[in-house]
Amino acid sequence: FAFHAQEPPNLTKSAEEWAHSIEQAEATVARANAVLTDSTAEGSHAAEAHAAEAHASEGGEHHAEGAAEGEHGEGEHGEHGEHGEHGEHHHEFTPVDIGCSWMLIGVLFFGMVVFYLVNYPDDDIKRYSWWIINTTLSIFTAVLIFSGMDELFLAFFVNPVLGAFPRNELEFLRVLAGYIIFLIWFAITHVMIAYFANVWIRRGIGRDISEEPKGAQWVVADGTRGDHDYPIEGSHFVIEAPTTKRAVAIIDNVEVFVTRKDAVKEGFERRTKCWAMLYAHMTGFAMISAGGDLMHAPPFESNPLLAWLSVVINVLFLLAVFRIRACFQPKAEEGNEEEEEFVELYKEEAQEAEDDIFSLAISFLMLQAIKYSISGVLPNKLGLEPGKEFGAGPILGLYGWGLFCVVLAILAVFCRSRAKNLAATSARRILRLDNIAIGTFAMCFAWAILFASRWLFESWTFLRAHKISPRTIQGRVLLSFVLSMFAFGVIIFLDRIEDSMKDDRRVHQVVKNVITGLSILVGFTWEHTFDGCVEAISELWGEEDRLTMKITGTVIIAVVVIPAWRRYILSKYMELTKLQKERQQAMRAMYSGRQEEESSDEDLSSE
Repeated sequence: FAFHAQEPPNLTKSAEEWAHSIEQAEATVARANAVLTDSTAEGSHAAEAHAAEAHASEGGEHHAEGAAEGEHGEGEHGEHGEHGEHGEHHHEFTPVDIGCSWMLIGVLFFGMVVFYLVNYPDDDIKRYSWWIINTTLSIFTAVLIFSGMDELFLAFFVNPVLGAFPRNELEFLRVLAGYIIFLIWFAITHVMIAYFANVWIRRGIGRDISEEPKGAQWVVADGTRGDHDYPIEGSHFVIEAPTTKRAVAIIDNVEVFVTRKDAVKEGFERRTKCWAMLYAHMTGFAMISAGGDLMHAPPFESNPLLAWLSVVINVLFLLAVFRIRACFQPKAEEGNEEEEEFVELYKEEAQEAEDDIFSLAISFLMLQAIKYSISGVLPNKLGLEPGKEFGAGPILGLYGWGLFCVVLAILAVFCRSRAKNLAATSARRILRLDNIAIGTFAMCFAWAILFASRWLFESWTFLRAHKISPRTIQGRVLLSFVLSMFAFGVIIFLDRIEDSMKDDRRVHQVVKNVITGLSILVGFTWEHTFDGCVEAISELWGEEDRLTMKITGTVIIAVVVIPAWRRYILSKYMELTKLQKERQQAMRAMYSGRQEEESSDEDLSSE
């Protein structure tokens, strides 16, 4: 505007030229007004910030000075950015900033708690802590791999043929496809267990161990050393007793604890256990998907009673599949002790894998039917009820069902003693069914506590107002923290009870199964959180690229997590479990020795 004012007036301009000049002047005035507005706002903001700080520190006298500085723009404090920046920080925290802050503080706190637990002076608490970490990573990795493979299979094979939401006779084919996918996973599970157990070595399939050292050898047994669990060289001098399993070796002029281990055998056991757990959990989730399709198909979706009928059908289906699989069990060549060990390893891990598949799938399907019976709303295949909120009645009812499952697990423990009095074959079958029942009720307890707590958090007005309900990632992390702390507290309390009643095996079994349920609860809770994190990250890409990025993320996480889990976490848990068995055998031998001494004393006194 000043620029145009300095020009001499030209009275010979045409109408178009005058209009153009007026437009230029108006544009200049608009720019000047914008500059004045920004300057005024900036000055008043600096004045307010400086006045607030001056009032808190030196009183009203500096308040006037801050206002005067604000009228002249930023002033001295505005140039250095001290008071203005302090005021801005208070108003610039976004929900993402707050979420990251909670996350960092929570990770620090939870990490320290985990360190305390894995180094707890009680061996049982230490073993339970490692088992919880082991279960959490196994379930998380299994869910991640299965969900990626399942979406890939549906996108390229099932949906193009049947559609994403089939109806009528196509819905029946969709249910059938789910069970076929489960059978494929089930077959892959047993093939992988047999491969890693080395049962097909006679056919040239597997790992040739003919040139590897046989039998036990001395290995370093010091967790603080970098060569822990590595075999020592024969030149090292070993101080040992004639029959001991542990000794002291001189390595680089330093006394080091060593122990005898069959490294080859334990390596097979660890690898087989790793892949058996992983594939068992993936197959269990495949069964959950197939059973969920059946429960959501007519007529089972119409009322809770028919939903329970679908659970019974899945129970009978799994037992029939297990029975058929037993007919094709591999057998070892007579007289080949090495192959017999491999076959025994396969049988043990295959049975544990099938028990895990049954317990994981049936417990979740039971919970779906329970929630349907309590709330009248059939959850989706993920166990959620989008857009639904429940009051105190359904929440307390679901907690009650969880406690009832604990009671059923305890009753199943007390039924074990009667099964041992039967014939050998019948006793083995009854004991296996009893183990499956205990595992199913323990997992159902974990599912019930998880989803009841989710309902409780979703109905909490305070959490919804601050946008940290379980429908958000922050809410899931908060739920995981709360349930983890609750589970660890109960585990420590129950372990104290178990330690005070060591002579009662039934109490030991009851406490063990309750703690197992709580451990599974922690694993399911964090798996639920991690799965949500993967889903949230995959939403950054469009619908066409989402599946590709999810598969890519699955591969990267699996490559990073599985080796570390197998080498450092699963091996640690297996080592602690072996030490527990040795300790129990020593206690039983000592207890039986006391009984013999008491009986001999009674005989002498009677004589």
